[in-house]
Amino acid sequence: MTGIEARDVVFAPPLAEALRTFVPFIAAGVLIGYHIGHDLAFLRHALWRHYRQKWSGRFLDLQPMMTLIGHSCPTFDDALACYGIRCPRRHTADGDVEAMAKLWAILLDEFRQRGIETLHDLYAALSRC
Repeated sequence: MTGIEARDVVFAPPLAEALRTFVPFIAAGVLIGYHIGHDLAFLRHALWRHYRQKWSGRFLDLQPMMTLIGHSCPTFDDALACYGIRCPRRHTADGDVEAMAKLWAILLDEFRQRGIETLHDLYAALSRC
């Protein structure tokens, strides 16, 4: 489904170990993703399974934001294509993050042009959709 193969993760740490460093890394920030629900479900399940810990951090899903500014982009690839963002290393952590950061920067600029300056403004605009 993602194109990730066993050889791509042969040297990756076990999930429980990776979570020990990843969770503190994201704890103070906001996760940004596209159709992020699946990722959040995986993260929540893994945290509960390995540590009996709940994660209730903040997140932003860019897909509804695309709809807010008038683009119908059901997938991340559609959103990237909409703005001509290339992602030659799609489905790699750094490749996807780089593409997501480019998309987020463009959306931030479009929001500012529409008078959306704060998260409060963004939530208000999304609630009207």
